[in-house]
Amino acid sequence: MSGSSSPTLTSDRAPADPLLEAARSASPERRAVVERARQHWISRLIDLSRRNRLLYFEPLRVRTVELDAGQVGRALPLLSGQAVPAGRIFGRQELVGREEERELFSDLDELGVADLGVARRLREIQKRGDEDFEERGLETVHLAYGMATWKPGDEGRPPEAAVLLVPVAVVGTANRLSLHPRGDIEVNLALTHVLEEQFGCRGLGDRLEQLLAESDELEAGERAERIFEAVRTAARTVPAFGLRPRAVIANFAFQKLAMVEDLERWRDHMPGHEMVAAIAGDPAARAELSRERLALDPRQLDRRTPDQEFLVMDADSSQLQAIAATVQRQSGVIVGPPGTGKSQTIANLVAELVAGGQRVLFVAEKRAALDVVKHRLEERRLGGLVLDIHGALSRKEIMRQFAAALEDVSQAVAPSVSDLHRAFAARRERLNQYEERLHRPRPPSGWPAHRLFGSLLALRQAGAASQVRWRGAELDPLTPEAVARAEDLLQRAAAEPALFLRSSESPWTNAALADADSVREAVELVDALQRRLWPELLARTAHCAAGLGLRRPETLAGYEELLGALDEANRLAALYGDEFLGLDLQALAADLRPARGMLSWAWASLTGARFRETRRRLRGLRRGWASSARMAAELEAAARLAATWAALGKG
Repeated sequence: MSGSSSPTLTSDRAPADPLLEAARSASPERRAVVERARQHWISRLIDLSRRNRLLYFEPLRVRTVELDAGQVGRALPLLSGQAVPAGRIFGRQELVGREEERELFSDLDELGVADLGVARRLREIQKRGDEDFEERGLETVHLAYGMATWKPGDEGRPPEAAVLLVPVAVVGTANRLSLHPRGDIEVNLALTHVLEEQFGCRGLGDRLEQLLAESDELEAGERAERIFEAVRTAARTVPAFGLRPRAVIANFAFQKLAMVEDLERWRDHMPGHEMVAAIAGDPAARAELSRERLALDPRQLDRRTPDQEFLVMDADSSQLQAIAATVQRQSGVIVGPPGTGKSQTIANLVAELVAGGQRVLFVAEKRAALDVVKHRLEERRLGGLVLDIHGALSRKEIMRQFAAALEDVSQAVAPSVSDLHRAFAARRERLNQYEERLHRPRPPSGWPAHRLFGSLLALRQAGAASQVRWRGAELDPLTPEAVARAEDLLQRAAAEPALFLRSSESPWTNAALADADSVREAVELVDALQRRLWPELLARTAHCAAGLGLRRPETLAGYEELLGALDEANRLAALYGDEFLGLDLQALAADLRPARGMLSWAWASLTGARFRETRRRLRGLRRGWASSARMAAELEAAARLAATWAALGKG
């Protein structure tokens, strides 16, 4: 049909919330575990006792400044984000205080607390605020406007809870102090939490936040009065509830209340988040997260091309593994002492994720931790990536950061990195090859080069030195098994180094004992020698020596000499008879000496009568025929025996 519009399908059903759907489908056990943990976390985060100044404000004599009605009116521009000189609020005379305080607040310890002027108290408040910011990252200096009170259930001191809080900073010195807003006006979350949880004022916090946003264009006084009226209306059933426009400047800390609000707001969603459920203690969630973890091989990281990496700072292998695991959507905890590169790793991780088109929320308890990472990114000219929303920043300051970031983006120029990436890839490949060669097991020992070098250096540092070198084929037998055997032998040899080096005076030093049987046999022989043979030898030798008129040997060599002489005498007596040894052996040996040579023997046989006579005589005595040369040798042995015998008989 001409002129008719196409039909439009509409639905009243709200868009699906995956997290909420997951929470609703979670098991009753998981929901119970998460709810118990949520309540425990809230109890740890919120302090409902009278120590909490957000609920039970009590002025301090040094760090509290009260504003009267006139001063409140002059301070209201702070609620609109305007700086106000302190002299305009309090008046010059009251700002300075007593006459003795006009010397630029000299010697604080010499003045009584009751004598402190407003300016001095403002400086003390700011000093404490600076300490809180440095130590805990909290903006604690606030102008509190509006104080609510009600009847407590325990009949103790009634509450005095601030309604509106404006973060401020005390700037300047002496009489030139001024108050500067550090952020937008805020509602006291501790107050709204108590009214909602204890008195049934459901949704009060959300209504006040909405009212603040809607009344942003109103005058500060009118805007504050609308908030006060909304609180009075919501708390009309609270016993003895009252709200008065009291204003003070003091230190308030309520950072954790925002966490309480989040825990309340996301109560129904929390069971659907695996990480939250795992932290809460749900076993199934913990098991699921464990299954999702993947083992990363550091060597695979070295095979990535340079255009796949967006690191802006140096990183070692452990840091690269942590970054790669996070990029793969794995959760984890990076632990390490100061100075080990945690902030460096976070800066690299931010760059990697942002380069991949992701957003990163970086939170920390202390401001210093945020500043370190931010500074590292700014050093790499990446400060435009960061939106710093820590502390009580105003919307104007946040928008200024957006403008600066957009300005940086508009001036950015794509870098030419092809040559750089090519050089980087080549150098990394050389390093990888070097690492592979350094850690590759080497035959025959199976040790990598780094272990071999380390062992040699350790030996050198221990003072060991040797001129022995093994090279080439000489190293082939040094297998791990052979090295182990050598180590075992050296350890055993260390117990008797002199015996091992053959420098010991022990008779066993050069003993050839090949195995345990040889050792056992040698020990048995020595035992027999000591117990039976040696005593018997001594006795028989003594008897023999006495019978032959010889002296008794005193050394082992003497016994060997005596026994040798006896053996030789027995041998000669067996050949020539007993009377042979009684002849003039020296003369007979001289007569028969020509028989030692062929020519001299022939000549003596033809011309030497004494030679022929001695030879005939000896053959007559000798049992069995022998050549002239043989008999000449036996005569010389007999002559030597006679000399030995004579020596043994002396003494």
